Amino acid sequence: MSTATASEEREPEWRGFASSGKVLFRLGPADAGRLCITEAAIDAMSLAAIED
Repeated sequence: MSTATASEEREPEWRGFASSGKVLFRLGPADAGRLCITEAAIDAMSLAAIED
């Protein structure tokens, strides 16, 4: 399941917002005890492969 979303980036003296071009998706169970945010889908797939 994919949902289009927006993203916000923050640094101590800078803040940016992107209203398009980002996709949020979930791998694994809905009640997982951990959330991992990756920069690209391939990074998420690599993490899933490493952690089985």
